[in-house]
Amino acid sequence: MRRCVGLLRLGGHSLSSLLRDPVAAEGRTYDLVVVGGGIYGAMVALEATRRGRVPLLLEAADFGGATSHNNLRIVHGGLRYLQSADLLRFYESVAERRWFLEFMPEFVSALPCLMPLDGRGPRRRWLMGPALAANDLFSIHRNRAVKVGDRLPAGGLISVDAVRRSFPGVNGDGLRGGALWYDAFAPDMHRLIIELLRWAGHQGATCLNYMRVDGLKLDDGRVVGVDATDETSGRKHSFESECVINAAGPWSRLFSQAAGDDRVELFAGALAWNVLYDRPALSLESAIAVAPPRPGGQVLFAVPWHGRLLVGTGHAAFAGQPGDECVPGVDLLEAFTRDLNEAVPELGLGMADVARVFSGLLPTTAPGESDLTHREVLIDHGRNGGPKGLHSVSGIKFTTARRVADKLLARAVPGPAPVPWPSFERPGVRSPGGAFVDRPWGWRPDPGDSSWLEPLRRIAEEESVVHLDDLLLRRTGLADEPQRGLELAPQVAAHLGWSAAEAQSEQARVRDQLLRGVPSQR
Repeated sequence: MRRCVGLLRLGGHSLSSLLRDPVAAEGRTYDLVVVGGGIYGAMVALEATRRGRVPLLLEAADFGGATSHNNLRIVHGGLRYLQSADLLRFYESVAERRWFLEFMPEFVSALPCLMPLDGRGPRRRWLMGPALAANDLFSIHRNRAVKVGDRLPAGGLISVDAVRRSFPGVNGDGLRGGALWYDAFAPDMHRLIIELLRWAGHQGATCLNYMRVDGLKLDDGRVVGVDATDETSGRKHSFESECVINAAGPWSRLFSQAAGDDRVELFAGALAWNVLYDRPALSLESAIAVAPPRPGGQVLFAVPWHGRLLVGTGHAAFAGQPGDECVPGVDLLEAFTRDLNEAVPELGLGMADVARVFSGLLPTTAPGESDLTHREVLIDHGRNGGPKGLHSVSGIKFTTARRVADKLLARAVPGPAPVPWPSFERPGVRSPGGAFVDRPWGWRPDPGDSSWLEPLRRIAEEESVVHLDDLLLRRTGLADEPQRGLELAPQVAAHLGWSAAEAQSEQARVRDQLLRGVPSQR
């Protein structure tokens, strides 16, 4: 088994809250065990500590390594929910977007969103004008407690010339202006998730990655803990708690099945994907909403991610299991790219331009369907004849994960009122991983300069890095540009002290994750 880099310490101690020590963790007492380390598990752990509870979070792979890592990096408000008059979802989304802007401003910022209006479908001035006005009116408190520089301005209609200035490649056929509104952007979502876990750890949570939960421990039908296996050593561990939260995302239904209470409504997966093209962004300042000029054409969002073209989101039915290869086939990518080329004819994109495919599973309305659910699912298994003390959660949106965690914990572990957020202390020492999130596309270290390598050792030691892909993809973003990640992997592996055989295996893991689903690699 691979040795665990994350067990190392600097000078016998660390200022981090994510040191990985399963043996020490086994000897502690926990108020709840959270199964799953994506955004929902992270938020459950954080919200639990705000209530004075002591949680243990167990993740079978790496933190945020599945669907949570593969999203479009937009923290959505609720503009699209106004179309269906779903005001509850609208208000929840606006409030949670504000939470991110207020409490995680180093990771989340305002993002202008521009939709060129060509008079087709919803892209009409007389439709979008009132919609934007309603969006601003109903979200009047969207900037409450948000610092001045992070606030979201009001939206509105803009002229044809203004559209062309912001989006020079716009299709001018029938162009009648544009709709401009503001959402929030989290370009370094991997660092955001790690910071949430560090915050939870700072407040008393224990978070362990590569710890597979094998099953529940029961006493007369009541949960008393979980059995787990350390994937790095093969060692078995047992953790005690009278409450288990199943937040395993695409694996949540499989977990409930293993626990003896199969709930089909918990998670039926649909495939979702976003595509990174090795082309400059359509606009360096705005996300651009475009659609092919034909009836029923899907609206695509092109996001300026590190100056490159990141576009989403595609959806399709999925017939496999969560552990299967969850990537769109070449036919789906070709159709997706064709729609984008029709919307922006000058692009002329082909499969050779696909740099990376971010894909995962989201909950759908029924097995084999591609339509996504609209609301989270919260299940108290003990109330339905299942194990008492087991609760499950399945959510649909990154933005509202904190609010869903709040609802869940009010049922699962009612008790003391949560500490007010402004008084809920975050770690005073920032992670060195932040030094690597703003590397521009094309950046490479100067030949002979090894100074950039040293901070990586500290990150590996303090943030539960077990594998090389943990470090390059989900702690630093050095592999956000795939080719750079592949080029730097050998130097980083050598610097961290892996043997030649280990380094070769670790580099293969990095290559597999970066090139998974890329047509040129099939």
